[in-house]
Amino acid sequence: MLGFSRKTFLLSVCAAAALLTGAAASSQAATIVYGGGSSLAAPVYGLMFNIYTASLNPSASYSYTSDGSGAGQRGFLGNAPSNHGLPAGTTIAFGASDATLSSSQISTYATAQKPTTGPLIQIPTFGTAISIPFNLTTAGQTTNGAVVFTDDQLCGIFSGKITDYSALTGIAATGTAPTGPIKVVVRSDNSGTTFLLTQHLAAVCNSGNSSITFSAVQGMATLFPGGTPGVTNGTLPSNFTPASGSGGVQAAVLATDGAIGYLSPDYTQIAPVNSGSSSFPVVAGVTNQHNATTYLPSSANTRSALGTPAAPSTATDLKDPTKYVPAVADPSVGYPIVGFTTWEIAQCYADANTGNAIKGFLSGLYSNPALLFNLNQAGFSPVPSQLTRAITRNLLSNTGTGAGSLNIDVQNPAVCQSAGASGTGTYAGR
Repeated sequence: MLGFSRKTFLLSVCAAAALLTGAAASSQAATIVYGGGSSLAAPVYGLMFNIYTASLNPSASYSYTSDGSGAGQRGFLGNAPSNHGLPAGTTIAFGASDATLSSSQISTYATAQKPTTGPLIQIPTFGTAISIPFNLTTAGQTTNGAVVFTDDQLCGIFSGKITDYSALTGIAATGTAPTGPIKVVVRSDNSGTTFLLTQHLAAVCNSGNSSITFSAVQGMATLFPGGTPGVTNGTLPSNFTPASGSGGVQAAVLATDGAIGYLSPDYTQIAPVNSGSSSFPVVAGVTNQHNATTYLPSSANTRSALGTPAAPSTATDLKDPTKYVPAVADPSVGYPIVGFTTWEIAQCYADANTGNAIKGFLSGLYSNPALLFNLNQAGFSPVPSQLTRAITRNLLSNTGTGAGSLNIDVQNPAVCQSAGASGTGTYAGR
């Protein structure tokens, strides 16, 4: 099982245990499910894997490599264990990413992997805000929401157009208005966190408030022109500092007076499990331009922003891996910078236990009180119920309307050869 040293998350395990009923006794795990990707999601995935294995399904454990969303996509799409530093022959059962796959990635998978694994499945695991952490200790802003940014101001800061706090008016909710250079910390690696920030900036920035044109495309994004799409940023302004992974951004913001960056809630003090810890940065409020209301990146404000997206319903859409993860670039209410963390999985696995372990964990993630409790404690939001119903009925079971003829669920015996004694399908499985 994947372990984490963060005491706050271990405390949350104890709180979650009280919510579990009918827990099975722990035993030696027979199946190890390998995956990797999003560093944004790594701490909470590690926590939930441990809870799920210890209390709900001791016959499975999960090995997760936190190396960024791009690495998660590449590792899964090519079934490439070396991408995660794992031995040759290791099956990469899932990839975790905060950016949706591009049409070319899906097309390449269909050609190279589908003949063995069956169709690609891409589903959301939870909703997340992209918070704006800051370090303005010298100016006296040391609490969540002590400073507030508008979209125009964020466009100026993250494009390099605004480089000094004195150019920003009205941002100090408490304390003295900050002055001096703005030191921007950005991800240097192939980052889904960058994708979600850029997706919002692309929707709200223009030539009047930004010095560049932001472009978020499916697959991945770079903040600056001139970089390799999905790999590196271009030439950064002189007041920008690149850092690797969410942990790198967190450390750089904490170490640099005048710094701001972007992180998921679990790396900041906004998450309840981290409140009051000096090891995590505080975050700014962001004003939603549609209702002129300022929000913090809490679980509740993320849930408001995600709203009630329509789930796929037609046979064509239910088979389409792009239809289960709606883009939420500029929501009308709630915290304005939000999106989904996704899993990419195969329909068929050569080891049926692996497929069943994936189905079991995802089903629990959508419905088990302990796992939902921990999502909220980490500052994340559960996936809206409209989507989880469609996913559960059609991809994790075969009970949706018309699903008997679609057979699109994981380890379906009419499709997957390895789905038990009745498995007579076309696909041998990953």
